[in-house]
Amino acid sequence: MACSACSANVERKLNSLNGVTSASVSLPSRTALIDFNPDEISLEDLKAAINAIGFDLVIEEGRSAVEIEKRAFTLLKRKTALSWLFAISIMAVSMHWIDVGNANTTNQIALLIALANMVYCGRRFYVSAWKQLQNGLATWTRLWLCLR
Repeated sequence: MACSACSANVERKLNSLNGVTSASVSLPSRTALIDFNPDEISLEDLKAAINAIGFDLVIEEGRSAVEIEKRAFTLLKRKTALSWLFAISIMAVSMHWIDVGNANTTNQIALLIALANMVYCGRRFYVSAWKQLQNGLATWTRLWLCLR
């Protein structure tokens, strides 16, 4: 969750589930306090419902939000570095620093590198955006500012 609208969407989704008596989501601590009837809904059902709208619900023992955030930040740094490498490769091919043949071949190779960059490095953005659009939770401004 990156903003109050995100936490409100998670809270609204949790409160709409059958078997959930009440749910309160805290943005600063990135936690949710959920009062639910385990006979009607399981923890896995709660996790699946939250995952369906593009967010993660951590219910495992021994895992903390801080650890998950640190790992996500490390992966983000690696993907950013790889994205820069893809961008430099595209520049090298398009500026003919690396000779790959005629103009058509150069354009096709640059396109493939850009596509690899979008698919691998940008996958998380596109998947989250799609899930939020499917559930009516996203506006164009929010997609650009706070997707997770």
